[in-house]
Amino acid sequence: MAGEGEAGRPGSGRSSTGKAVDLARLLHMDCTRLLDLYKERESFPSEDFLEDSRVVVVPLPCDNPSTDERVWILYAALGQCLGHLQKLISLEEETGCKDVTEEEYKYVRNNVHARLEHLLQSTRQFLVKDPDSGITEPPDGTGVDEADSSFQVKLWTYRVFEELIYWTGSASRILHLLHTEREADEEVEL
Repeated sequence: MAGEGEAGRPGSGRSSTGKAVDLARLLHMDCTRLLDLYKERESFPSEDFLEDSRVVVVPLPCDNPSTDERVWILYAALGQCLGHLQKLISLEEETGCKDVTEEEYKYVRNNVHARLEHLLQSTRQFLVKDPDSGITEPPDGTGVDEADSSFQVKLWTYRVFEELIYWTGSASRILHLLHTEREADEEVEL
């Protein structure tokens, strides 16, 4: 395909959907690294003790959503992820936990935050206006309270990082599907 040899470089001719796919893939790797760094820093007995609860909940408009509806779902989920990440950063900065000063952890966390904001902005431009989609703007809920125990906050943080991994992986798949469909549409129009 045209423009793939220089994928992601400015001025390479890569489409906006192609650039968003590249960003989602990069962000997914960053989120995986962030969880790895967090697990190194915190001592969890095993991953089996974690209950299977979600911190990002997005209603599905139907059983088999179209690509455009999937982009709406993705946008809502990424918005929730960003809200949770911002709350997490705020809590870590408020507690002044010395572990948070680990340079690599903070660097990766801040990169994830900046790239997630950018991916959310990029995804927003692909939304098709559909008043019947049933998807609304992302809610502002945080899922954790300052009064929660430090262990509860650690578990919640772990779940937020898992959600980031899940939704950035979903972003790369959904945006790749959108990219493929749009390229096919462009070829048909030619």
